[in-house]
Amino acid sequence: MMCSSFARADDYDDGAKAYQKRDYVTALTLFFPLADQGHATAQFNLGVMHENGIGVIKDFKKSFDWYRMAAAQGYVQAQFNLALMYEGGKWVKQDYVLAHMWYNLAAGNGDKSGTNNRDIVASQMTPTQIAEAQKMAKECEKKNYKNCD
Repeated sequence: MMCSSFARADDYDDGAKAYQKRDYVTALTLFFPLADQGHATAQFNLGVMHENGIGVIKDFKKSFDWYRMAAAQGYVQAQFNLALMYEGGKWVKQDYVLAHMWYNLAAGNGDKSGTNNRDIVASQMTPTQIAEAQKMAKECEKKNYKNCD
């Protein structure tokens, strides 16, 4: 028998339904325990909610942290959103090398916008910076997306 402190498997679906109904209190209540237990999609959703102030006070640091946790599990949309944050300097210092790296990883994991955005960022970088970003992306993949920035 599971302890009540552990999230149930169907909590994510219930949280997603609540979110769609704009019942953000319920969505947050269901997503938080899942995210704490390592559920990448719940982590990503909390990142979106904190980034946009949906049901919570807008907080880019919390958003970044949730995206980072999901990205470390290979969650493509979180990798893309980290790249956006680095490209735009949203909460973090603007860093085209890290933006390129995360776009590159997202693109390699099937995100078509990642390819396009990576190329746009590359147009603002030196060849040395691009080479560094590519090297970092390869190293990040080898580390299974852990501790990549």
